Amino acid sequence: MELWDQFTKLFTYSDLVIPAAQMGIYVIIINILMLISYYRACFITSLSFSFYWLFFLNQKNFVSAEGELTGGIYFYLIITILFMVALLVSFLNQKE
Repeated sequence: MELWDQFTKLFTYSDLVIPAAQMGIYVIIINILMLISYYRACFITSLSFSFYWLFFLNQKNFVSAEGELTGGIYFYLIITILFMVALLVSFLNQKE
């Protein structure tokens, strides 16, 4: 249960700060993909950046002061990989 509480706390922080350069890269990629009508790629890009920022901004919850990985990192990685695989499979199974 502790892992679940740690995972849900990641989404409740009110002082999330995303670096402007990374946000600029994200906006440029999304705009280019939308201009050429790759909407599925936009969705995957948005999720990828979201998972990256969630990890980057919460590193202190995933790595202990001694530099060891906590149980939360494994839970986070499993959930992220499963979500991305499910997303890719659903996109591949959709008809145009």
